[in-house]
Amino acid sequence: MMGAAHGLLLLKAVPPWNRRKFDLYVLNPMDPRTRKRIPLLPEMQDLSRSQPLGMAWNEETESHRILIQSESSNRRMWSFHSYDIRSSKWEQIARWPRDRLRFFQHPSMCGGRFLCLGSMGPIMEHDMFRAYRQDNSSTNWLQEPTWVGDDDEPSLPYPLHFATLFHLDEDIMVAGGRVKWEMVKHRRCKVLQDFCVWKLQTLKYSQDSEDMTLENEWIEVRRMPIFILEKLNRDNSQKQFLCAANKNYVCVANSWRDVALFDMMNHSWTMLPSHSPFESESYCSADPIFEGDLCDLHFVEPRFDISL
Repeated sequence: MMGAAHGLLLLKAVPPWNRRKFDLYVLNPMDPRTRKRIPLLPEMQDLSRSQPLGMAWNEETESHRILIQSESSNRRMWSFHSYDIRSSKWEQIARWPRDRLRFFQHPSMCGGRFLCLGSMGPIMEHDMFRAYRQDNSSTNWLQEPTWVGDDDEPSLPYPLHFATLFHLDEDIMVAGGRVKWEMVKHRRCKVLQDFCVWKLQTLKYSQDSEDMTLENEWIEVRRMPIFILEKLNRDNSQKQFLCAANKNYVCVANSWRDVALFDMMNHSWTMLPSHSPFESESYCSADPIFEGDLCDLHFVEPRFDISL
């Protein structure tokens, strides 16, 4: 699964007889028989040179848009193409130099333009995330102010080890968390240290009778409470943490498939019913055996009014 938006899922299928090729499909999980295969351009068909980044809902045109990152023919640039599911057309929407290493992820759309989250480091390093969006010509990415602050600005979200980008009405939102290693019962374990939701906001204030404006400041919306952190850190045996969001909810999951849900409307945190196969307390003394790591986490709402 590569993405989810407005009731649809984006799936990537890699045939076992050719691991360098892949197919893309969209489907409505309420009626999975009506899946649609996405026609890929020639430069997108090599898995080693192309990567689907996700899918977003364009409120301006009321259509789903798929975003793919692929290597240009001269191998000096990354090209970003968008596919409109309603019109069945591809268009190039951005470029990025390959020597400026970024890991792009979690595309969203606001005002008819793409937003994308980019990190500057691998997982579990001190990742420095930035939010990117298309420029006025819609042919490149513009980066927002860096999230890396001075030592006297601990409220800035750095470092983050996992994050997601989304929007709420006109507001650009980011949610992310920090993970640390701890020794628990002679074992080195991953522990979720904190998790927070931020909003990109323009701040205005007065100082010495003069109006001053601070633009594009990340403002904390709500931090995960301690009792939710403790539930996600249960047994101190997690292998990874992931998060996903849509415009109304943010969810955070651990390796045991425990999921915490944040309601953006009333700013409340709750735990969803557990569906982990391992519920025995006696199991905690042994090294956990997982059905498989979570590769990614996506948030899709059921919709019966979306057809393919």
